[in-house]
Amino acid sequence: MVIPWVREVMEVGEVLTARQIIGRIKAHNVRLTVKNLMLTTEKKHSRNLRHLPNANSLSYILGTSDEYERAKNDGTISWRRVV
Repeated sequence: MVIPWVREVMEVGEVLTARQIIGRIKAHNVRLTVKNLMLTTEKKHSRNLRHLPNANSLSYILGTSDEYERAKNDGTISWRRVV
């Protein structure tokens, strides 16, 4: 469920920490008001971010996925999108 959201905010080859990824997801999925939805012709929707995992859980999820790999191991864990 979370991996498609990460794909939207992270480019291939880009290196980010789990906290940066969560910040981008939150910024990308700001709650849209009804007025904003009615004025645009694009299909937009707002997502419920209530069940967004914390940084440790997201790191575990990215570690089990084949699309992401650990970029470096000096202090903070960074992730690189491979596919």
